[in-house]
Amino acid sequence: MVVGDLTDYGYATEYDKFFSIYNEKKQADVQSMFTMGNHDYWNGLSVEKAQDRFSRNQEWIPLLS
Repeated sequence: MVVGDLTDYGYATEYDKFFSIYNEKKQADVQSMFTMGNHDYWNGLSVEKAQDRFSRNQEWIPLLS
């Protein structure tokens, strides 16, 4: 479980980098769960756009958004 702040500013490039590294290192038999942190959320985007960027990587099931 990762409890927020996957990024510094919620940029798509930051999510891409995070998930590239995470997917390389994760264990195949472990379910991944993430929540949005304040850095993922409050980044100058509208609430809807911030949530959309967070939820684009739907290979995992978010607990909260």
